[in-house]
Amino acid sequence: TATPAAPETLASSEKQLEHFAKQLAVDENNQEVLHARASLLARLGRWSESADTHLRLTKISPTSRFGWGMAATPMLMAGETDRFREHCLAMVEQFRCTTAADVADTVCK
Repeated sequence: TATPAAPETLASSEKQLEHFAKQLAVDENNQEVLHARASLLARLGRWSESADTHLRLTKISPTSRFGWGMAATPMLMAGETDRFREHCLAMVEQFRCTTAADVADTVCK
C-alpha cells in the first residue's frame, strides 16, 4: 500500500491526470503521456490503473519489452496475482523467440 499523498500533492496529481486525459483525447497512442500517466498512478498507489496504462503501451508497441515489464509490478502491488501470472505467460510467449540478449534478460527478470 502506498503512503497517502499530502492534500496539496494529491490536488496537483489530479490536475496532472486531467492534463494527461486531455492529451490522450487528442492522441490516445501518445506513448510519452501514457508512460508518465502510468508512473504517476503508481506513485499514487493506484496500482490497477497503472498496470492498465502500461498494458495500453504493450498494445501500441508490442515488441517493446519495457511496457510489458513495467506492467507486472503494479499488478502484484494490487494483489492481482492471477492477472500477473497471465501477463507473465503472455510476455514470455511474446518474446519466446528473441535472439537479443538484452531482451531475454529483461523478460527473465
